[in-house]
Amino acid sequence: MKTFSRAAFLIVPLLLGLVLAPAASAVKTCYDCHQKQKQLYTSRKFIHQPTKEENCESCHKRHGFAQTLVLTATTNDLCYSCHADLKAEFDKASVHFPVSDGKCWDCHDPHASDKKGLLRAAPEGLDDPSACFMCHKAELDSSLHAAVPHPPFNELECTRCHAPHASEHTGLLTAPANDLCGSCHSPADSRMTAAHGARHVAGLACTECHSGHAAGRKGLLSDRTHEPFASGDCETCHSLPDDRGRVAFAEGVSPSDGCVTCHSDVAEKANLAHPHAAMTGDNCTDCHRPHSSRFGSLLTAPQEELCGQCHSEVLTGKGLTPHLPAVLGQCSSCHEVHGSANAALLARSEADLCLSCHSDFEAARDSAATVHAAADDCRQCHASHEGKTAAILRKDPSELCADCHAVDDAALGALSGHQPYLTSDCAACHSPHYSTAPHLVRGEGADACVGCHADVQGRLGMTVPHPPAADDCRSCHVPHYGANAPHLLAAHEKDVCATCHDYDDLKVTAAYVHAPARAGDCSGCHNPHGAMQENLVTGRMQRAVVDGRVVSQLPRLTGLSSDLCYTCHDDLAEKFRRPGVHAPVAAGNCDACHAPHGSANPGFVTAPAPELCAACHAVDAGLQAAHDGFALDSANCLDCHNPHISEQPKLVRARLHPPFAEKSCDLCHAKGPNGEAALSGDMASVCSACHEKVGESAGLAHQHPPFAAGECGACHGVHAADYDKMLKAEGGALCTGCHADVRTQMDLAVQHRPFADGQCLDCHRPHASAFTALKNKPAETFCLACHADLEQQIKNGQPHAPVVSGECTACHQPHAGATASLLTVSKENLCGSCHDASAGEMTAAHSGFAVAAADCQNCHEAHAAPKGGGGLLMPRAHAPFTAGQCGSCHVGKQPARLIAPVKTLCLTCHEDFARTLDRPVVHAPVGDDNGCTGCHGPHVGYTGALQKKQGVAVCLTCHNTPEFSGKFKHQAAFEDCRTCHEVHAGDYKRLLSTPDIMELCMTCHADAKETHYHPMGAGVIDPRTKQDLNCVGCHSPHSSEYDKILLGDRDRKLCITCHSLSH
Repeated sequence: MKTFSRAAFLIVPLLLGLVLAPAASAVKTCYDCHQKQKQLYTSRKFIHQPTKEENCESCHKRHGFAQTLVLTATTNDLCYSCHADLKAEFDKASVHFPVSDGKCWDCHDPHASDKKGLLRAAPEGLDDPSACFMCHKAELDSSLHAAVPHPPFNELECTRCHAPHASEHTGLLTAPANDLCGSCHSPADSRMTAAHGARHVAGLACTECHSGHAAGRKGLLSDRTHEPFASGDCETCHSLPDDRGRVAFAEGVSPSDGCVTCHSDVAEKANLAHPHAAMTGDNCTDCHRPHSSRFGSLLTAPQEELCGQCHSEVLTGKGLTPHLPAVLGQCSSCHEVHGSANAALLARSEADLCLSCHSDFEAARDSAATVHAAADDCRQCHASHEGKTAAILRKDPSELCADCHAVDDAALGALSGHQPYLTSDCAACHSPHYSTAPHLVRGEGADACVGCHADVQGRLGMTVPHPPAADDCRSCHVPHYGANAPHLLAAHEKDVCATCHDYDDLKVTAAYVHAPARAGDCSGCHNPHGAMQENLVTGRMQRAVVDGRVVSQLPRLTGLSSDLCYTCHDDLAEKFRRPGVHAPVAAGNCDACHAPHGSANPGFVTAPAPELCAACHAVDAGLQAAHDGFALDSANCLDCHNPHISEQPKLVRARLHPPFAEKSCDLCHAKGPNGEAALSGDMASVCSACHEKVGESAGLAHQHPPFAAGECGACHGVHAADYDKMLKAEGGALCTGCHADVRTQMDLAVQHRPFADGQCLDCHRPHASAFTALKNKPAETFCLACHADLEQQIKNGQPHAPVVSGECTACHQPHAGATASLLTVSKENLCGSCHDASAGEMTAAHSGFAVAAADCQNCHEAHAAPKGGGGLLMPRAHAPFTAGQCGSCHVGKQPARLIAPVKTLCLTCHEDFARTLDRPVVHAPVGDDNGCTGCHGPHVGYTGALQKKQGVAVCLTCHNTPEFSGKFKHQAAFEDCRTCHEVHAGDYKRLLSTPDIMELCMTCHADAKETHYHPMGAGVIDPRTKQDLNCVGCHSPHSSEYDKILLGDRDRKLCITCHSLSH
């Protein structure tokens, strides 16, 4: 009972609510919204039945708030759903084109009209609102003003002669022409007999002489009547008709001969270089009627129909854009119909003909600085009758330009490429006809580029625009591709800037150079296009925490030099907010002490430390008293003081030498007569008094010069320092302070990784060593500690003599060099420094071939070869080489003379391989006649393919740019290049195995879209390429100096490649 009561308590109010609820409102009708339309339709005389019944859904679908009209059918099937009886009636020989096109509403208003049959009103401005004139005004316009109108036409009673929808007779006539005319004009009428009595009209249709609408002559005689016929002068052309209506021509005279009598000017065209076939065939009547015609020039049919009888291929209707004269059937607009001196019966020469209509191009041509080479022959690019795009091109634009301006093969492998160039979208930058700028460029100077590069335009509008950028982008950039530079730069960024900026004046060539300046990263501090600060100063993105999220923000530059410095040195920005900061640092005046680019002094300060400090701090008695009375004239302030910040008083460095901390100066120093500080003995003995262990190195064979000379202070701070072991600086910065010859190598192209990272102690000992150059290991194992792959190769093989003795520097530079693999000289000259290649025994060892100019590494391993082979030869041999069949490739004993180019020789045996090369993108060496030997040894090699090196090493021989030598490497790329690329030829750019970069990357990184917050893929447009953003928009496919193989640091450089700093 208790349960029932609770249920009743819930249900009863619900039922009462339903009973007492107001009735649902009625469903809205169309006219609830379309009130104006209802007033319009109901005001007219004739209303379509569904409209009258307000049954809109018999024709329309509901559209709610979509504001889009949707019919239940889009052809006349909609009308036939009610008027089914008319469908069969319209299946006749001649059908009105709106009916055949399925557009009943072209003539009939689907809702209401003041005209019977729901006919539409004609356009405003006509004298009479006849529905027919909405379409036929142009063709009948001359008839409207003719002197003698046909009464039905004058009264606009079109349907007295024409069927409105369909007919079995030409021209939609309601009966055969003569029967139709005879219904009003009886042939038995005496006036008809008198008018035609002497004109021999038997067998002719009325419309051959008379116009059905209006004419300028009495009797509606057509303006398109042959004059002799109109005058009744038949004998001008032939004999009078006999009783059967037959006529005769003079003996030996054809009908066309008769035409020549009057039309001699036309006849002469048969003698031109290109006569019309009908002219040479003496067949005027193929195209012309002899007496009268409804069409101009007495043509047998409308011009388009007549020409189409022979030239049916002119318009194919295959989705191409037609030339307007071809659509309108105005063949004679372009062609001389009887004969021409120009090919294709053109009325004029190519360009003149086109310019007769396209006069705007003529004006552009006459004012142009450059004209397209094809401008004199429009048909090189344009089709005559129909073509691709609105410009009626012969091919798609990308294919058309490539016919003459093929994309350079080098662009496919270039470091940067302009997307319009790579996709052959030439018209994005170039005018296809004429231009006032060189190279047909659209616009002058920067105007040619900023149409796409809006971010650059924004920069040029800032307070300080970069003059070359504002003048001409090509001052710094190349238009198509940058072979070895990013961002389409004409050269490395540093070299581009050097064309205007004197690096000696800027101190970029000084002994100590700011890292961005040394690396040529000018845009690290300066924007290349424009900025709000002097000297185009911008800055790097900085991390910040906003609403608990770490974000990257543009720095706010206030004019203080520290604003710029902190965009890189953001770790210092936080550090320098603490107490104990040097006054210039606290004020943000980094440039009070530092030069922006470089200096002759360490730390690129503007002057040596004592001189620099004295600019602010007076060296007087007070300062000397604070230093225990010691003279400070020659002291180096930075020996004890940190120039930026310290937790110690007076900016004293963090780590204090114990005697200094205890103020026990007399343990090491004695004061001279003038207060100058002097050591109580030589430095070595003073230091070794405490540092006994260091003395153990004194007996080693090779000593660091400062250590040998007892100059401990050359590397260590004797009073205070900021680094472990009281070192004055950290890593390579300490060593290069003295080793200027090594410091200059920091700009060389190829660098040993420990050297590049400043890790000198990875290879050297700091004080002394038993081994030369202070090496930390014996020569035999020194390099192999890192190069373990070589250690295994040497252990299992037959090593090269310098390798056995550890003389790696016989062939390699230890720190940096200009040659790949850190070789001391070019590979071609290296072996000759030990082996006399011109010696007789060397020639004998090579089967009598002179090898002085040969590349030894074509056959020999540089470090170790498999055991048992002899001569450091690679393990796999080419069959002709093994068989001693040198003559199958060489002429005599001359290594440089082959019986055919290398590629031809190779394909003689490898015929099946030739077929694989017939693809759009070919590997550059394969395209060269001698390219095969770029990767494959002609005599010996590795694997069955005779590769000159093992694995990816063969590819890295050529692909040795910074793109492939970064600190962080794409593992798949360095295991097997074929993971992503075809080897010899492919169908896609850069020999990729698929055109879809995303698809390629996701074969390994299937979860990329889920693990990356940045949107990418279809619809996410990369502003640099104007294509969908893919993985290589942010990541290098090979290697990078940045984690995750990113193209730049994620705090700034990566982001601003797409996201303008002006946003």
